[in-house]
Amino acid sequence: MTPQQQKWLLESGDAASNYFNGLAAEAVEKFMRELKSQGVTVYEIDRNEFSVASRNFANIPEYKNVWSPGLYDRVTKILGK
Repeated sequence: MTPQQQKWLLESGDAASNYFNGLAAEAVEKFMRELKSQGVTVYEIDRNEFSVASRNFANIPEYKNVWSPGLYDRVTKILGK
């Protein structure tokens, strides 16, 4: 592909991604409203606090052998943690 075609492809991919993300966000909002209207209690969490609290999960003795060797390190590396 030419540089211009590559640019168009990246731009259209970004546009499609943004469009999909908007649709997904709307669907989640609609679903949450529906759940709440039916009496479901929804708890909002602090994602940063949850991330910090869950970092040692793989080291809890009951769960330590459940993870495949190296999986926790691979996942945290991918997530940039």
